[in-house]
Amino acid sequence: MEIDRVIASIAVLYHGLLPRFAARAAGLDWRAVMRRVAAGLLEELSPRVLRVAAAERTEHQRLMAATLDVPGGAVLSFESAAWLWGFPGFWLKGVEVTARRNQHRHHHDIALRE
Repeated sequence: MEIDRVIASIAVLYHGLLPRFAARAAGLDWRAVMRRVAAGLLEELSPRVLRVAAAERTEHQRLMAATLDVPGGAVLSFESAAWLWGFPGFWLKGVEVTARRNQHRHHHDIALRE
């Protein structure tokens, strides 16, 4: 189906994730997307981020999901960013993102910095 091709073309840009804003920008019918969640083709990570069930789970995907889950966007920061850039001596222990003060996040496993 056409919707599956559009989902795949978006997910390839986001490490196997489908951000809600990108689905909206592509004109996808959200009810059709949610039917794919119900069928097990997509997994809901948060109200703003879905994961293609067949996509490999990676640390990069986990980090991308954290930044996409903050309304208005966020960036990786501190040790998470240092690990991503490959700086020696940094390991990925948790996920740290930075966002504007008025932004909120809904995951307990993300350290949000302002």
